Amino acid sequence: MTVNATPGQVLALLKSGCTIADAERRTGWPAGAVRKLVDKHGWQVEGGRVVQAKPIGLAVLVEAKRRDRNLTLQQVADQIGIGRKALHNLLKGQGSERSREQVAAWLQGTPATGIESSHVEAAAPNPAKAVAAVALHATVRARLQQRGQSWRQAAREIPLPASTLHGLASGRLSERTEQRLKAWLAETD
Repeated sequence: MTVNATPGQVLALLKSGCTIADAERRTGWPAGAVRKLVDKHGWQVEGGRVVQAKPIGLAVLVEAKRRDRNLTLQQVADQIGIGRKALHNLLKGQGSERSREQVAAWLQGTPATGIESSHVEAAAPNPAKAVAAVALHATVRARLQQRGQSWRQAAREIPLPASTLHGLASGRLSERTEQRLKAWLAETD
């Protein structure tokens, strides 16, 4: 058992096919903490094992649009209205909620066209859906703040898993989730 395993070590175990229970025993991490790490990375659990999902992230969409428009990162940051360092952090998955919302607005304002990168196509089969997911996340977040409600409370009310709601920020949105959220937003208006 590794007493002070890092998140990277836990992820490496899970990627190697280790079950969540095995990762818990080997690292000393509680199962709940391992599941939070799994949720944070947008992975799914099947039969106690992690299945790595390919979330449609903003980084993929920003990079596609940047290449499509032949922009530098500095030009992208200037157009979005955030600093280059904030954009860099966002592309590494460490950006703030506000930065994600600004990027989503930038992506919606002038959608990328003619994306030629096969990597982007494989990771983001529907960029418009990912942008819609991030925008819906911002709308839900605003509604929660307006109502003084937590994500968990909303998840129970909608009903959807809280991780599904948080997944919107990474661009993940199913038809079922979209329908439920729009119905909930209409009810709570």
